[in-house]
Order: sequence, then structure tokens, then C-alpha cells
Amino acid sequence: MTPPMSTHAVVEALLHRIAKGDPAKIVELYDDQVDWKLGWPEDEHRSAVPWIRHRSTRADVEDHYRALGKYHIPNQANVDIAAILVDGADAVIVGELGQTLRATGVTYHAAFALYLTVSDGLITRHHILEDSLAVKRAFEACPMTNSPRPLEDDPARCPPSPPTPPEPQSASEPEAPAGPDLLALMPYAVGLGVELESASAQQAVGHLPWAPQRCTAGGTLHGGA
Repeated sequence: MTPPMSTHAVVEALLHRIAKGDPAKIVELYDDQVDWKLGWPEDEHRSAVPWIRHRSTRADVEDHYRALGKYHIPNQANVDIAAILVDGADAVIVGELGQTLRATGVTYHAAFALYLTVSDGLITRHHILEDSLAVKRAFEACPMTNSPRPLEDDPARCPPSPPTPPEPQSASEPEAPAGPDLLALMPYAVGLGVELESASAQQAVGHLPWAPQRCTAGGTLHGGA
């Protein structure tokens, strides 16, 4: 029988799997029942930031990590670990995380301390203290800016996104002269007797009637005509 992972090994595995962003693999490190606590005011759970709420089961934990992936831009997260402290079954991870929100395009940085307890190789306690104000401000910021979102009763609203500049219009091509005017520009064509049927900037259509003086031997129209 394989012995359970040590506390330090579980912590290292947790950080590695979070970096990979696979919720199903992350929750394999959690017990069926988890003592989960957040350093957020009770009245702001869920109302301020959708993924912030209490959890108690492994399924809850998986939902938490899936929500993080849903609301953040992938591959734009970074975690700076300052220290990992292990004392028997308990561990504390101290650091700073950075994420970019899909909804607002705002990147935030929040200091955190994560307190874990590991029993038989599985996490049974997950208590996190983080800079909740930084997260809340980023989530409530106006899209694509770092300015705070106005209150609901404030007549001002988030400024509209700048309009997409119109594509530059190419200069209109000059209209081709009408048939007689166009022929008048080509005396040789007039002398040959070319008759113009239609003309545009892209195409000109005309014909040259048969005449004896335009023929070679045997009454055959000259190839140049």
C-alpha cells in the first residue's frame, strides 16, 4: 500500500496543479469534507465576487476552481510564493497572486496567506486570507479601464468604449468619359472606325466593322483589327 503524501508534498502538488489549471486534478488533493473559510465579510460573499463563498465538500472545491477559470483570462495568472511553512499536518503558504478578469480586462494583485491542514495525504482545512478589496475593486471596475464603477444610483455610468475607428476609404476612381468623348481622346481609333459600346474605369467594350480597306488578301479582315 502506498503511504500517503507528506504535508509538504501535498502543498507542492497543489501549487503545481493550480498552475496547470485543471480543477479535476486539483480536487483529487482534497478530502470529501473540507473546512473552508475565507477572509471576506459575510455580507459580501457572492454578492461582490461570484466565486467567493463558503465551501464544504470536494464538489464545492471543484466548483470554486472552475469559477476561477471561468472569470479569469487563462495564461495570464501568476503567483509569487514568498514562503511555505510546514509544521506537522499544518502548512501556511504566503505570497501574492495576479489575475486578469475577463469581464473588465483589469489585472489585479492581491497578497494572500493560505492555511492548510493535511490528513492522510488529503487537504481537510482550507482557510485563506487575501486582499479582498483589490479583488473586489478589479471585479467592479469599468470594462477595459481601472476606474471604479459608479454606484447604481449614480447618474454617471462607465464611459462607453471608444468607437472603432472607421476603415480608411480609398479615393473614388474617376469616372471614365462617355463613349464619344473617350474616342475623341484616341484619334487613331477614330481613324480606324472603332465604335465604342460601353466604357468604365474597369472595362471598355467596342467593335470594328468590316470594311474592304481593313482587309488583307481575299477579303479577310486584318488580324490587327
